[in-house]
Amino acid sequence: MSLQHILLGMLEKPASGYDLKREFEYSLNNFWNAELAQIYPTLNKLEQGGYIKSKMTPSANGPKRKVYRRLKKGEESLIEWLQQGPVVPKSRIDYAAQMCFLSALSTTQQLEFIQKLERDTQKRLRKLEEFSAQYPLPGDEPQSEHFATPEEKNSYTLQVLVIHHGLLRLKALLEWCRMSASCIMLSENKPLNQ
Repeated sequence: MSLQHILLGMLEKPASGYDLKREFEYSLNNFWNAELAQIYPTLNKLEQGGYIKSKMTPSANGPKRKVYRRLKKGEESLIEWLQQGPVVPKSRIDYAAQMCFLSALSTTQQLEFIQKLERDTQKRLRKLEEFSAQYPLPGDEPQSEHFATPEEKNSYTLQVLVIHHGLLRLKALLEWCRMSASCIMLSENKPLNQ
């Protein structure tokens, strides 16, 4: 997946680099992360390529800020990327790689590893559940005047589906943690409640 394409998608409405970073933290963090040190160079590259344009605008909170907007070339690039179909990368899942070598640790340490992963996952799940409570699945949300057009309703639907993808992924990881702990205990022939 390309950070360039994600930024082009996010620039449906003009935004500053800081606005984009906040959007990553707010709505994309369950599947994609980008730091300002990545965002600004990518924005500069997109601007140099003629995909976006920036201008300095007044800020209510201090000095002027640089606001970026997507150009026609940027929209065309985004659409081309989307029309290529789903990008399913080969994932790097560090904890899964570590699992391959946990035999170097004692059973107690292996279980502590799994328990820490489970606690961290539960914390992330609670945070995402709080966030998703504000964005119910289509059909469950109250009728709202904030959907002025069918396009806005469709955009909402797609965003909510991404949030629920994250929820299902984290729930599956919790189930896997529990299964892993059970299997480790069984391989040592120890009762599960030790």
